[in-house]
Amino acid sequence: MYWKVFTEANTPEKAKKVLKRVVDKMAVTHSNESVEPYHKGGFVCTFEITSNAQNWSEVVIESLSLAQRVGRGWVLYGNIENEIDAWSNESSVSGVQNIHLVVENA
Repeated sequence: MYWKVFTEANTPEKAKKVLKRVVDKMAVTHSNESVEPYHKGGFVCTFEITSNAQNWSEVVIESLSLAQRVGRGWVLYGNIENEIDAWSNESSVSGVQNIHLVVENA
């Protein structure tokens, strides 16, 4: 699962604090964390979560369950049988403007 969190933070340190709140709310172990300036202002934080699910259906449920912990009003794009491409403009974590989730069926 590849996540992008778009923040209103004005420094990398503040963006990292926002990212920590997101990950803490998900209650997961993550990897490949990065914080980069976003061309429209603020910062974009990216990270990955590895699923332990045994099949695609379980990955879908796990991904959407995690998404619900940190956002509402998710919009799904593409074909759910092959990938999850989800976007939320309604984060439940302070300091987050948008969240993007991508999971591919390997």
